[in-house]
Amino acid sequence: MTTIKGSQHKINIVIGLILLGYSLLNIIPWRVGGYGYDLDQSWESALNIAFANKIQFGKDFIYTYGPYGFLQDNLYFPETYGYLMALRLLITIAAWAGLFEIYKYCLRRGDKSVIFLIPILGFFPNRFIAMEPFLFLLIMLPLVLYFYVSKQMNWVLILTIIIAALASLTKHTYLMLCLVFIILITIDELGKLKRIPQVALVYFAFICLFWIIAGQNLVNIPAYFLNGLEIVKGFSATMGIAGKLDEVLLYIFSMGIFLILVGIIAARNYSFWGMLPVLGLAASLFITFKGAFTRHDAHALQALFNIAPIVSLYTALLWDKISIIRWRIGNNIRVSAIFCWGLSILIFTIMGTVILNHHLDFGYSTYTYKLITKTKNNFVDAAKLISGKANFQKTADKAKARVREVAPLQPISGTVDLYPNEIATIFAHGLDYHPRPVIQSFSAYTSKLAHLNVEHLKQPDAAQTILFDINPIDQRLGSFEDGLSWPEILTLYEIINIDGRYLTLQRSSQPRQYRLEPITQQLNLAFNQWFDVPTAADPIWGKINIHPNLLGKLFTLALRSPELYLEVEKADGSINKYRTVGEVMNEGFLLSPILSNRWDFLDLAAANWQEKLTHKQVKRFRIISEGANSWLYPSKYQFSLASFKFSRQDFSQVPGWSTWNSSLVPKPLNGNIQKVAIEGHDLIGWLAHAPMTTLIDLNKKQQTFSFTFGILDQGVAKAIKEKRGDGVEFRINVLQANGEGKILFSRKLQPRINPQDRGVQHGTIDLSDFDANQLFLVTIPGENNEYDWSYWAELVAD
Repeated sequence: MTTIKGSQHKINIVIGLILLGYSLLNIIPWRVGGYGYDLDQSWESALNIAFANKIQFGKDFIYTYGPYGFLQDNLYFPETYGYLMALRLLITIAAWAGLFEIYKYCLRRGDKSVIFLIPILGFFPNRFIAMEPFLFLLIMLPLVLYFYVSKQMNWVLILTIIIAALASLTKHTYLMLCLVFIILITIDELGKLKRIPQVALVYFAFICLFWIIAGQNLVNIPAYFLNGLEIVKGFSATMGIAGKLDEVLLYIFSMGIFLILVGIIAARNYSFWGMLPVLGLAASLFITFKGAFTRHDAHALQALFNIAPIVSLYTALLWDKISIIRWRIGNNIRVSAIFCWGLSILIFTIMGTVILNHHLDFGYSTYTYKLITKTKNNFVDAAKLISGKANFQKTADKAKARVREVAPLQPISGTVDLYPNEIATIFAHGLDYHPRPVIQSFSAYTSKLAHLNVEHLKQPDAAQTILFDINPIDQRLGSFEDGLSWPEILTLYEIINIDGRYLTLQRSSQPRQYRLEPITQQLNLAFNQWFDVPTAADPIWGKINIHPNLLGKLFTLALRSPELYLEVEKADGSINKYRTVGEVMNEGFLLSPILSNRWDFLDLAAANWQEKLTHKQVKRFRIISEGANSWLYPSKYQFSLASFKFSRQDFSQVPGWSTWNSSLVPKPLNGNIQKVAIEGHDLIGWLAHAPMTTLIDLNKKQQTFSFTFGILDQGVAKAIKEKRGDGVEFRINVLQANGEGKILFSRKLQPRINPQDRGVQHGTIDLSDFDANQLFLVTIPGENNEYDWSYWAELVAD
């Protein structure tokens, strides 16, 4: 017997070392990289900058993530790299200790339940699984260790509690889930063990310790929690996207069966106290359901990556009960727990197959192969880092250089913020980042969050320079994303540069004023009913009060807010619909004219805004619902309109303004035309994707017409790479006073096969021989219009 125990002890040591090595190999960031400037990489990099600069979370920095959110990604910032390595090492030790403790517990039972722990190894951080789902597993460890292994405050339990505290300052949903777990454990400690809640004391002590280490003021912890709740609440109401129903149903059926099974086992074997970890499991399943299917795109992978390890944990810990429990249904039917467990696992496995194939385009076998390959590559990366051959700074510098190349800026001094979302541009240029509280405009989606950003702009310490663009997500109206701040931006700042990827605005030494003068009192309108907007000499500010009814609120709580759309008809006759953002509309937004990009914003700020934006003024609007969503709202909603009056700045000294102001604006005759930046050429043009016809009005005094045209470099690159696309013919026709038409210019660009057709092209037409009233700018596709990203620019008639 002694020999057997000795052999098992040696085996355990070997397994423990293998698990430790595997954990180190996969959790430590052996390779870190640079960042881009898109929406996601912007907030990822901002988390590093905020930690490094000790920006106060919950007060000056409000987002889905907390001060340790930078632990989720492998980005290289010299200021945070040491913390990243040290804290990932702490996470590694905690993961190893907790899982190895559960392994030993299952092994002691002798029921072979340890085999159910093996699948967990497939869900460590890898190419497809970031730290986020893995942290979800780690915050479950204190719950299962306490309720199923040992309630003694040993070093393993304490270590996992410490990691739960760290995770709580990483992401708000982790904080909420950890608080649920701590409450459940505290109930058990107070009610069953009759002892001081030791777990809660350790948890909150390390919350405070980690908060202080991050350079945060303890008085801001309540704001971090409350504003985090606001972010989470608003996500369900505004960020939802519907996806494949089969993924949702498979998750509900599989996890519903599993949860009921765990509940039955607890009721039969542990009485009331045994239901506490079941409630913890239910909370984790619900949080994952919301995370995976509220915004039902690639987020659906959470349903597999978050839950598979947890199912493995609960199965291993409860296998001694699952393997023997049976119950009778009626007189003749006997059902075993193993059958129910197997049915749950089967449905869950099918769900995983569906989700992997839908969102990653492969199944379990390819996933396993890629996981093994990534683990092997980690050996190489670890060897490079340990040997000193890794050069992360060089990689990061190259990434920043790419951002600077795509988004060049003029020299800027003082503090800087950027609207709406691409804030990594600031870091790539080494500027002094001073954010508004809700750091990206798409997240200012509740009344409270939007007002926090407005109030920030009114303060004297707001950013001295703003880089501005309009680039809404999810088919939103531009003024739904920090649009409540636009009146402050238009009057507290002056536009000083219009070249480049963003408008550059500087804090004004002489702020201007604005006011809202009512046009209508509050009126009631039914869904799908059009309202004709009164003619006004000023832009129109709207307030639309529309909220879900009780059933709609329950639907929002369970999954997502039912979708509604604001549909508008503009002066040019085009009709567009925009996804609503309820609380933002209730606070107020610019309804007319419709601003789609930074150039529209520039035109609005100018004295001749009506001339520039005539075609973008709203004639009428309505709120529409799709499908059964109308049942989830009251039959009528309230709205009011006001004139938005403000003092406009003098643009006479702004570089580039005279050229921009004199450039002609084409009017679309078919389709929609939109302004576009001609990347790499410092030009602003009009995207006229073939086939497209636009109109230029002339007067008889104009003798020449000069223009720029071409196909966007991005379209050319795709056409060359995929060997598709057969070019665009650019044609200019003239309509004379006698009604006769004539082709004045025609050229076909085929940049895929003719290098001289790439880049910006220029042309000039002599109008002196024509009694011209109008020019028609036409783009004509070849046999197909793939990558026909054609544009016109610099349209000037003299």
